[in-house]
Amino acid sequence: EAASRRYFDKSAKDVSLTEAAILASVLKAPSTYSPAKDAEAANRRAKLVLAAMRDQGMIGDKEFASAESKPVSKAAAYWNGSQQYVADRVMLEVKTLIGKVDKDIIIDTTIDENLQQLAEKAVERQIAKSGEKLNVSQGALVSIDTTGAVKAYVGGADYADSQYDRAGTAKRQPGSTFKPFVYLAALEMGRTPDSVRNDAPVKIGKWKPENYEGKYYGQVTLATALARSLNSVAAQLVMETGPDAVIEVAKRLGIKSPLEGNLALSLGTSDVTLLELTGAYSVFSNGGNHANIHLIKRVTDADGNVLYVNRQPDAPRVVSPEAVAMMNHMLQRTLSEGTAKKAQFDWPAAGKTGTSQSFRDAWFIGYTAHLTTGVWFGNDDNTPTKKVTGGSLPSLAWKEFMTAAHEGLPQTELPGRWQAQQPMPEEEFVPPAEVGNAKQIQPDPVAELIGKAVMPKQKPSREMTGST
Repeated sequence: EAASRRYFDKSAKDVSLTEAAILASVLKAPSTYSPAKDAEAANRRAKLVLAAMRDQGMIGDKEFASAESKPVSKAAAYWNGSQQYVADRVMLEVKTLIGKVDKDIIIDTTIDENLQQLAEKAVERQIAKSGEKLNVSQGALVSIDTTGAVKAYVGGADYADSQYDRAGTAKRQPGSTFKPFVYLAALEMGRTPDSVRNDAPVKIGKWKPENYEGKYYGQVTLATALARSLNSVAAQLVMETGPDAVIEVAKRLGIKSPLEGNLALSLGTSDVTLLELTGAYSVFSNGGNHANIHLIKRVTDADGNVLYVNRQPDAPRVVSPEAVAMMNHMLQRTLSEGTAKKAQFDWPAAGKTGTSQSFRDAWFIGYTAHLTTGVWFGNDDNTPTKKVTGGSLPSLAWKEFMTAAHEGLPQTELPGRWQAQQPMPEEEFVPPAEVGNAKQIQPDPVAELIGKAVMPKQKPSREMTGST
């Protein structure tokens, strides 16, 4: 009945034979055979249904010929708003909360309708403006408040064109948006934003992680290295801490996807979803507490009986206040002087850009003390974009959304304030021995670690090491 009113604007008891066949055929694959998406495909599928009815004696040749000669036209595509991605995600999650849905229910979500519309427009605008020129066909955006409530959720550029959810279902390489987990692991082992490393070509076994466009800066602090997204320094840090420590940090902050325990982990080579990555960054926004990411606040039945309520427990601390302060200090520099300058707006904000190999994925995950928002652009078929980086389209869409989302709100500083301390003994650490033009004057104290390092399972390439 609902489908009949949706596609044909009439009750199911009033449909024609052709329309009835379409309603039956849509069940096989609603996103493929919907007359609101592809009327030609819907009519082709309906002909198979009609032929089966004729073969089984349910209709005669005359009825078959009449129905076949009256194809339906394309239905209005008014279900094309991004809120449909929210509805799909909610229906997926509600089954895990209350079990089988076999009666009418009312679901209260965390979505802010105004923010949802702003998010949808921010993604659409970048696709419309630059999609064809830069070979970018899809985008997604997720915004989460400090409690873990999802306030905006856009799973694609156009729901009517594709119902695939790129926010919570698609897994892609995060590139350098994964680096904060590497740096946090290093901070928790005693490093600070002022710790110094030598940014130079580095070779670890057969692996040669390279900086974007082959630029190197020599002696740099960790704060500078993260702001500029220097791959050689990230590789050194994951070698110092070990991949397992980085994985433990990522899991602790909310990454649920499997992560490969190799050194290439530092450059974001393990696939994750936009939703889980954004949720993990929200720990920096809220001061170091675990964020229970959720879309559903309450579920009731038609009689008002409460079937589920999201009762937020006390959020456990997963990152120390000192480490949060240091991370926020460093990640603010990404916007002020690093790879995300285009994302700057009139609020204290921090974040990290990411670009996967061959420019297939472009990310920016950024946050204020109010919202954490993640943006992704790319193509479903994994074809490369025309050099779209996290500092371009994602940062621009992020800025548009966050500027509007914070309108009228009083400015709030990010949690924690870090001040430089006296250099620690670990500052004497030197990079791995096999470094191109780096000055190596002492035996490497982590040589044994290098020898035992787990190397990437996939064959490294120049493309693989160019994330930003």
